[in-house]
Amino acid sequence: MLWAIILIIVTLASDQLLKYWVSHHLFVGQVIGKNPIIDLTYVKNTGAAWSIFSGQRLLLIILAIGVLAFLCRYIYLIWQQKRPYYYLTLMSCALIFSGTLGNLIDRLYYGYVIDMFQLELFSFPIFNIADICLCLGFLLLLWRIIFDKEETDLCKQ
Repeated sequence: MLWAIILIIVTLASDQLLKYWVSHHLFVGQVIGKNPIIDLTYVKNTGAAWSIFSGQRLLLIILAIGVLAFLCRYIYLIWQQKRPYYYLTLMSCALIFSGTLGNLIDRLYYGYVIDMFQLELFSFPIFNIADICLCLGFLLLLWRIIFDKEETDLCKQ
């Protein structure tokens, strides 16, 4: 359990520190490191992924708080089980927790989410470390739910 807390702290701190740096050293729309793979571009996102629910700050805050409450309960259930095959699930929940909290902090403090990574390989929305954590966490959790019978047993509790 301690390593999951450390994972949350490290990913959340990395996300917040980079967002702080970007917001204090770049102006909105500024691009750094024009290269063929990824650029650093400062964007203010008032919505969720792909800017859906743009301008719906209160709704997104309520949803984030709900997700965090659910994850706290789910992580507690995983921790109670103390089974080795739940480590991947705990890791996925820790990543989802830190990503959700990172973007929630932005919405509460700034009123928008600071995004900065722009892929140049193909057209993709600009994202941040919290978004990476959310995506990785959901992919890991989906993997566990689809391929592990024990995971579906935990979900029934």
